[in-house]
Amino acid sequence: MQVRFAITLAIAGAIASIAAPDATGQQRVPAHNCSIRILKEIPLSTQIPGHLTFVNPVEEGRMVRIGDIVIRLDDELIQAQLAHLEKKAASTTEIDFAKIAQASAEADLEVQESANQQSPGTFTETEIRRAKLEVDKAAAQLAKASEEKTILGLEAETKRVELKQYTVEAPINGVVTKVHCFPGQAVRQGDPVLTVADLSVVRAVLDIDQSYFGSISVGDEVELTATGHAANPTAPSPVPNPQTNGGILSQFPGGGSASPVQSSATPENFAEAAAVPGRASSLRGERFVGQVTHILPRLTQEGAPKIEVYVNVPNRTDNEGRYLLLEGIGMTAVVIHK
Repeated sequence: MQVRFAITLAIAGAIASIAAPDATGQQRVPAHNCSIRILKEIPLSTQIPGHLTFVNPVEEGRMVRIGDIVIRLDDELIQAQLAHLEKKAASTTEIDFAKIAQASAEADLEVQESANQQSPGTFTETEIRRAKLEVDKAAAQLAKASEEKTILGLEAETKRVELKQYTVEAPINGVVTKVHCFPGQAVRQGDPVLTVADLSVVRAVLDIDQSYFGSISVGDEVELTATGHAANPTAPSPVPNPQTNGGILSQFPGGGSASPVQSSATPENFAEAAAVPGRASSLRGERFVGQVTHILPRLTQEGAPKIEVYVNVPNRTDNEGRYLLLEGIGMTAVVIHK
């Protein structure tokens, strides 16, 4: 009897824990923990080994724009080789010479054939045949000169493509979170020089009670609210990011106005943001809306069983161009299931 009563209480407790629909038919599922993580962080490296002549920026926390040249290797030798090939490819001397030779050979042949028509036997068949061979030879030289010019053009284009390997452009709009190397240093192929993080969309990782598993689906909307404090440093980190732990983003403040203006940040904006402590508290109460992208197919083993829910959250900037949502900022979250 006691066992049956205990089972009944357990079932009732489980049913009670399931989010009840509100007046709009939506279920609001609260998260036990919400941690903000960087969704996209890219280490930038060169495709070939060499000596760095240009790295920009050389300070962490600076902004880069897609297409900006951020890394350049010493390319003096290949620039000289390219200039040499371009000059040769642009030259028409060989083609002009071959055209003149062909015209001269054709003129000689025409004179001989005309003379033989007026006075047969003036030129022997051997001489006529030799004149025709000279015409064919001149035509072949012209074709060869034209082909060589085309090949030189292709070689120059190959050098231009090769030259592109000496520079690296920023693939995203983002913040430099780590400067690994500086001008004057030698780097190997694949050595990271800069690490850039895209903060336009961040990831929220939610810990949600297992009993709500049936009340959450991919695509559900998620409401997030800033607490104005840093995230709990003792909370588990479902998505560890060794590239940013302790880096510039862990020191970033939040920002002021929540107006969703387009980012117009300058390097000075981010340098200033990194230097002013306690700005994250100004985020208190700011709301963001994200969307569930996937639910991790396993349960956490610490404490009561929980599921991990991943949410993509579009970020905003303040009126000085600083991103509001940064890794480590404290948030609360509610999943809205329709």
